Amino acid sequence: MRRRVLVLTSLLACAVAFTLSASAQGPGGPGGPGGPGGPGGPGAPGGMRPGGMMPFPPDSFTAERDSLMKLTLERYAGKEAMPAESVFKNIQIMKGRTVLQVIRSMNGLGRSLGVPCSHCHVENHWADEDKKPKAMARNMMRMTSALNDSLIPQYKWASDEPPHVGCFTCHHGQARPGGGGQRRPPGGPGAPGGPGGPGGGRPDGDHH
Repeated sequence: MRRRVLVLTSLLACAVAFTLSASAQGPGGPGGPGGPGGPGGPGAPGGMRPGGMMPFPPDSFTAERDSLMKLTLERYAGKEAMPAESVFKNIQIMKGRTVLQVIRSMNGLGRSLGVPCSHCHVENHWADEDKKPKAMARNMMRMTSALNDSLIPQYKWASDEPPHVGCFTCHHGQARPGGGGQRRPPGGPGAPGGPGGPGGGRPDGDHH
């Protein structure tokens, strides 16, 4: 129990730090001078990490995930609005979401961790439970839900809207959180993998 409290507190600290860093971006926020994606900022072409370190690493699995997402959407054409649990097998966390939401959210999760679909799934056997990262992903989604729904609302925040914890909050596009430089959420706020978007500000997942 004590360890769980410590983990939740640490993630809350990550959320606060993420919010403060976002408010401290350069003029214009994302895309503005000095801000993520802006001239000289993280995510810009040739952008450098603070202190003149090497450029932020790209997500090398984007094309692979996008291709699989397109194939999956084609396979389930006409069923996009159906509840995910009525179409996919072994849905545990995302019951109530539509097929389209789940498929897009999976891509968003991959972006947030910088991993291919095969990191958690056995390709073409998506419902199988063979890989440990899949179970871990479910646990992480339960944890972020507990933070967002129960713990974070207990505190007073300077902004009208409290911060939201998601995969990208701690992972920053890397499979292991805290392993290096931070990249801006792919697609920006509201997009898959970005704050407030699937796999970003809110926990999401497929076949979970």
